Amino acid sequence: MDGEYGAWLAAGLLLLVVAQGALLLSRRTGLKKWLHPLLLVAMGLLVVGFAHTHSPTAALIFAPLMALWVGMRLWMVRFCQTCGATNRRRLPFDDLTHCDKCGAAL
Repeated sequence: MDGEYGAWLAAGLLLLVVAQGALLLSRRTGLKKWLHPLLLVAMGLLVVGFAHTHSPTAALIFAPLMALWVGMRLWMVRFCQTCGATNRRRLPFDDLTHCDKCGAAL
């Protein structure tokens, strides 16, 4: 494995571990609301950066796809203020009105 690809892979895995740990183990809604968009954008930039090391044309293809992915993930995930649970929309235009875990209004 080339050293450049290894650095991208290591950064991506570290980011994934931190993201999963913070989002799954924390009950603090404020932390999740602050950390979730930051981690999504960072992961999108890592994917585009990895694609750019392979081919600049691939980065041009992946950049709009990653922007769409980040936007959809931000749209589809809500955090409950009461219990801190992560609630995901089942379909892109489902209305999230109540928490799946505790039933509180979102």
